[in-house]
Amino acid sequence: AVVSTQSTGEKEKKFAHENFNVPKTFLPIKREGKIANMLSHSKDSIKEPILRTQNKEMKKLALPNFKTLQEYMGDIKTGKNLNEQERLKRAIELVDRGWKNAMQRDELFMQLIKQTTRNPKPKSLELGWRLMAAYLYYFPPTVRFQSYLEGYLYKNIELVPEITH
Repeated sequence: AVVSTQSTGEKEKKFAHENFNVPKTFLPIKREGKIANMLSHSKDSIKEPILRTQNKEMKKLALPNFKTLQEYMGDIKTGKNLNEQERLKRAIELVDRGWKNAMQRDELFMQLIKQTTRNPKPKSLELGWRLMAAYLYYFPPTVRFQSYLEGYLYKNIELVPEITH
């Protein structure tokens, strides 16, 4: 068996540079900052998928998926006053999309990583981690994305709320 000499952080950085939708024209230092900002919680909508793709359907679906995620987590105005049934409906929509369409899975995971990174709202963060658990239960990430997701989960395990319900 071949043992990788790359650390988890190096693997994540390599994955980011190869797969994130960041213009290559950025200088390396500015590019790093752009990636960190791109993967931080936001009230703003996204303008394009987080992951690079040539697939037009994927580009089209990424934006409404992110809006649904923000509504579910209560990160935008339309999601702040959702009752539990409406919130659950949005979670089911997202899980269903990933379960039925393997091409969407990594982008769904990346959007959730974005919204659970530096999220200042405890309730939103808890909802995000609950959805992460549902994603992981119902569908796996692709092989290409798995080590990046594992690295994120290991780094952030202390943020996962105890779910006692």
